[in-house]
Amino acid sequence: MTVGLVDDMSSLVHAVRPIPGEGLGELLLRAAAENGYDKTDWILALAGRKGSFLSKTLRLAPEELVHLARVLGLDDPAGVGPLLYKEVAGMKGWLDFFGAPVRARHLQLRRRRVSPRSLRQSPHLKAVWAVRIFSFDPETKEQLIDRCPVCGVKFNFWRVLEPWSCASCLRTDHEGFRRPSVDLRDYPQPVVEVADQMALDFVTGLVQPDPERRSDCAGLHPGLQALSRGELFEMVVSLCCAVIPEPGESPNALWRPMTNEDYRRVTPDLLAKMGRTILSWPEGFHQLASEVRERSDERPGHYGVRKELGPLLRVTGYKNVPKAVRDLVRKAIDDDMAMTASALPTVRRSADRYRADLMTIADAHAELGCTGKHMTRLGRRPEIEMIQSAGSHGPILFRRDQIETILRQKDRIVASQEVVNRLGISRSGLRQLAEKGLLERETGAVIDIMIGNDYYLAKSVDDLLDRIVALVRNDECPEMHVRLRKAVNRLPERPADLWPTIIENILGGRLPIWLREGRLAALTSRIAVEHIAILTDILQTPGQSRGALVLNQAEAAQVLGIGPLNVNQLVAAGFLPRKMVQKDLDEFARTYVLTNGVLELLKERGRVASTKVLVGVLRAAGLKPATELLLTGRPVWVLREIVRFLDGGGLSHFKLLQSR
Repeated sequence: MTVGLVDDMSSLVHAVRPIPGEGLGELLLRAAAENGYDKTDWILALAGRKGSFLSKTLRLAPEELVHLARVLGLDDPAGVGPLLYKEVAGMKGWLDFFGAPVRARHLQLRRRRVSPRSLRQSPHLKAVWAVRIFSFDPETKEQLIDRCPVCGVKFNFWRVLEPWSCASCLRTDHEGFRRPSVDLRDYPQPVVEVADQMALDFVTGLVQPDPERRSDCAGLHPGLQALSRGELFEMVVSLCCAVIPEPGESPNALWRPMTNEDYRRVTPDLLAKMGRTILSWPEGFHQLASEVRERSDERPGHYGVRKELGPLLRVTGYKNVPKAVRDLVRKAIDDDMAMTASALPTVRRSADRYRADLMTIADAHAELGCTGKHMTRLGRRPEIEMIQSAGSHGPILFRRDQIETILRQKDRIVASQEVVNRLGISRSGLRQLAEKGLLERETGAVIDIMIGNDYYLAKSVDDLLDRIVALVRNDECPEMHVRLRKAVNRLPERPADLWPTIIENILGGRLPIWLREGRLAALTSRIAVEHIAILTDILQTPGQSRGALVLNQAEAAQVLGIGPLNVNQLVAAGFLPRKMVQKDLDEFARTYVLTNGVLELLKERGRVASTKVLVGVLRAAGLKPATELLLTGRPVWVLREIVRFLDGGGLSHFKLLQSR
């Protein structure tokens, strides 16, 4: 049954004044119930407005507020103004909820929820029950209900019998009036229990309509005190939204609740946790970041701040979060990345690394001149610490001190080619010397950042050179001396341990050496040995003798008794091979004879002649030389023909040898 309307703009029979904690919807519902109206729209109609409650309460002109205040029996319209959820200037989608800007999405304006236990204490509704984030009454901690426990019809703001009743469950009394048949106060709900009650009360107090129950923000971190209660509340909600989704759910944007089911995921425990995060800022945030980082392996991606703190980072990219909140969260993330940089061997981008002791391949190339190829080689060494994300994605990090230590070692090594140039020994010979301990070969990580991989310690090279030079003799070189390098080149066969044997004999004093300065810089080309045959004695191997030694022109000339250039002529004419050994000279001596040799044959037979007479006699006898020496013009005779001539009566042409 509906009570008739009073005159236009007249006051209600029973004036109603706002109870602390009521919004305009709650006030109108109570006013309708106390004055016998079954719809709140009748109250608005008395104030000159037509239509539903929702469309008329958010936008009331100043004169309409005066009319509504008069209908409710209020002397001052200012008592109604704060109950309106006006839009916040410059913040689209935000409403002024009792002085705290709150996103309209978080307020349930069409439907109402109730707390049976709270209705027992006072039969009026509370505006804070409209905050969808809260699934409970902030005072009694009782879970809120949004529908009748008997008929299941959802509660609203326009149909009403009593604040504590269901407007759909009715009975008719004995006088014919409709009465509520369900008293919601008889259906208490479970009470929420949380470990951190203080933190939960802080969160609910941020948007409390009742000034006496609002949170005190004076003790917060200075960086948070500049935020309004509404901004702090949105900060709590955003942090909740950051950690609610499972890894892989909403990976690219901040998750936001849309449905009632979504809002139920914002549990009281989670609100209390985020409240404690705010109360203990910034330490609370770092604890939260640590928990988020522990689940980084479950999230997609490979490395970096998004991998570690991606859920929290999404708060900073959501434009509906106040900029001041985004800036605070971003700074806290940066601080946390800096704080954890030294404790976490985590791959990070340069901007988030905060580790001067770590460097990427690009850093090594730009600062130290190490190429990517060099650093990749270093990374293969077990002693080099290399940090890389799973799956080989992301930058490879190296410890700067290790790389710099390796670079400093470049000054103490020399390339094998430089050692070859200084010693005059082949690379294979150098390796043999290193195996004998005469040189020290570098095998450490430093060779990975060099060109090539064959290096020796400079000190070991210098020491070997100094030891050899210290043994150089001061007396004159022997007449048949030969430079060491040349002597080695003329060996017919070279044993596997050629150079170690030679150097060990030099250092042991068994192979005398002399210094022969010249244009050649290599040590083995500057030092000489007495004779090539000495090397044969030192390097003797089975089947090898001095006769197998390759002789140079000077040595061959000395054996034959002619000049070196004449030896060259014999080689060019084919009488001697280019690489001659002693047996070649022996074969030459058995086949040919020089004029001096013919004179010796005459002496053996008791005759004597001058060279001129000898040559004349031989030519007159029809003997022709095999060739003539270029410089002296002396002929080279065929030995067989000379012997046949002398033994066949040719001696008569020569004088007898005078005996003494």
